[in-house]
Amino acid sequence: MQAVFVEHILMHMEPDKKQRGRPPTPPEEKLELRAMRLKPAHWKKIEEFGMPWLRRLIERAKGPSKPL
Repeated sequence: MQAVFVEHILMHMEPDKKQRGRPPTPPEEKLELRAMRLKPAHWKKIEEFGMPWLRRLIERAKGPSKPL
């Protein structure tokens, strides 16, 4: 009887553990880090307009009509 009481007390004494850190990013939203070589003028445009602009530009881009 006493063991059951002690177990009951210990069970209620443990605080709920909160998940720590940032929640994981879904695989379809993960970003990859890669390197590119661009002319200084191109880098200047990216710096001026920002990454959201570049991502929208890439999303809207159509592929070439003929394979390269």
